[in-house]
Amino acid sequence: MVGTGKGAENGLLIKNAEILENARRIKIVVLDKTGTITEGKPKVTDFYPLSEADRGELLSALLSFESRSEHPLAQAISFFSKEQGGEIGEIENFRSVDGRGLTGRFGSSVYHIGNEGFLNDLALSDPISLSRASDYAKEGKTPIYVLRDGKVAALLAVKDEVKKGSRAAIAELKKRGIKVVMLTGDNEETAKIIANEVGVDEVIANVFPADKERIVRSFRTDEKKLVAMVGDGVNDAPALTSADLGIAMGGGSDVAMEAGDIVLLRKDLTDVINVIDLSSRVLKTIKLGLFWAFFYNLVCVFLASGALYYIPGVHFGLKPEYGAIAMSLSSVSVVLNALTINFFHPQRRVALEKEAEMA
Repeated sequence: MVGTGKGAENGLLIKNAEILENARRIKIVVLDKTGTITEGKPKVTDFYPLSEADRGELLSALLSFESRSEHPLAQAISFFSKEQGGEIGEIENFRSVDGRGLTGRFGSSVYHIGNEGFLNDLALSDPISLSRASDYAKEGKTPIYVLRDGKVAALLAVKDEVKKGSRAAIAELKKRGIKVVMLTGDNEETAKIIANEVGVDEVIANVFPADKERIVRSFRTDEKKLVAMVGDGVNDAPALTSADLGIAMGGGSDVAMEAGDIVLLRKDLTDVINVIDLSSRVLKTIKLGLFWAFFYNLVCVFLASGALYYIPGVHFGLKPEYGAIAMSLSSVSVVLNALTINFFHPQRRVALEKEAEMA
């Protein structure tokens, strides 16, 4: 109880004592990218229409489609389109395609707005756009294709900055022998750039939302080595429930926070380390309390038995009134030992200082 209370005091909402006890056994941490490793506040950095004459129509199409989605990338594109003068129009046959993007009819044209998957679905090959998209990906940006009537009409690049503290937190997890995996629906080239920047051990990109649960479950091969999943989106909820410990980032979707066993209110990856440290501290305190309780009572029972009373020159025994006092002191010592958990201090500032040194 003291441990979960201390966690809540430091922005770690732990749903029950069993979860807190198990957190120290985490050996694999699977991280979502957007909103977990990165800020979750992407911005459009580049907009490349193949024809400047179509710029206005394309901006209006982007605003009309993306304003219907709550995905962080969609919100960034919607904001950019509106800022650039786009106007919302009517869309027919609107559909969201998992792992791809959005499609529907705007005006007299059919649009597909999303990742490279739409190019593959429509068997398209546009060397100029693919080359430019590759350049964006090498800069750690996410390329978004705008297809109109089966042809590439424009290309956007969206970038989400890495959170301060993410790199130091991942380095600390690896130092402790914990494997760190990044799981993302982003394209592989962009994912690898971000992965190299923060130093994760393994990258799994181009993942469909439905596949996240299966991949997280595949890591659960040893009951003694627990798998933690850290995410913040609706798409992460199944993976959070399938992990041994689901850790949701505060400020994410309500579904993710409901699915998670632990909620990190500060939205900081360093708090994953703090959960592990708090778990270890609580278990150490429990063991110490049990040791002193058994040792203390064993000695008192031995003295109360009168075993020393008949030894010449000793004649020592524990009177009933002293035994009652000793039992009360035993309870007090257990409570005081539990309260030492309040001396636990999270290491957020330490992680930020380490990241400054690494930079």
